[in-house]
Amino acid sequence: MQRDAAEFVEASYESDPAEICDTLENHVEELLQSRLPKATARERASLARLFVKVLHQLLQDGRVGSLVDVRRLSGRELLARIIGEIIDAPQPLLMACCVDFTFGLGVQVGKNETEIAREHDVTKATVSRHCVFLKTTYLQGQPAPGMKSRAAVESYRRNRLGRSSRPPRSEWAFGDVLKQTYARSAS
Repeated sequence: MQRDAAEFVEASYESDPAEICDTLENHVEELLQSRLPKATARERASLARLFVKVLHQLLQDGRVGSLVDVRRLSGRELLARIIGEIIDAPQPLLMACCVDFTFGLGVQVGKNETEIAREHDVTKATVSRHCVFLKTTYLQGQPAPGMKSRAAVESYRRNRLGRSSRPPRSEWAFGDVLKQTYARSAS
């Protein structure tokens, strides 16, 4: 009895082997051909070159990553993106702690944002910014245990709207006197 090739360890784990062989240019040309059937081959080729240049620049700048819908990524791809976030962070250990806190992994049991900030000598706002980024990017905005709910954040924002820790700005009492004095001396 012969076994199917897919049962062997050596079998491909990729869904479509042709996708591995095709370059970005091939994919772009294929999409353009299906969407612009009336365009000439020369027009499609120049449009494909432009698109590929723009896409390469966006990928190089790191501006495309946030546009990818993480809900559609497989576990391995999602893990790779999170590891990439940690590696690319200015303080990778801090980002790793934020990932642990945001995803509730429990590596550092019981630590909150304030304790993480104190441990890494940064402000709580810095830790919160990392955690909110992770929450919105990877958890569709669902807060982790220990984070404020969306309703609490919105309520706090509404209550703080228009308020400031500083008093309203007022012009310096002697400002007009100085302006008049220096205006006379300059003329």
